[in-house]
Amino acid sequence: MLQTISFFNLHFHVRQIFLHIFLCYVLMLICSTELQAQQITLGFYNVENLFDTINDPGVDDGDFTPMGSKRWTQLRYRSKIKMIGRIISSMECDIIGVCEVEKQSVVEDIAKECGYDFVHIDSRDSRGMDQALLFRPECFEIDKFSLTGELKREFLLVEGRVGK
Repeated sequence: MLQTISFFNLHFHVRQIFLHIFLCYVLMLICSTELQAQQITLGFYNVENLFDTINDPGVDDGDFTPMGSKRWTQLRYRSKIKMIGRIISSMECDIIGVCEVEKQSVVEDIAKECGYDFVHIDSRDSRGMDQALLFRPECFEIDKFSLTGELKREFLLVEGRVGK
């Protein structure tokens, strides 16, 4: 028995076929687009009383000067910066938190040594114990940061976006 197809039915079937082709095309685009979340590596390092050799007013850092009890010289400081730089580089992290660092210029020395950008805020700690965040700018973009918490229990809070 021969079945006839009306123009309306033919038009309906053609529209369905095109709709299926279009949906398959969209699905192929979605599947071929890289939708994986970017993987990042986080680390943390306590740099253990990393001071420069300058006695700063308002900071209890007199022991970490050439004439202080630690006999902290520029040579010893540079040596510790290089060692920390090697350790941080070997960690191969995208973002690294550091603590027990004296001030921004010290964090800057670490960051230069291992090729990171950084965020730092001076804490209110009389000992000069600060925290900082080192990061690879191609992996992390800072939105905002602040120091929060109680005196001698402050912490650095950083918000940002992974990737660029």
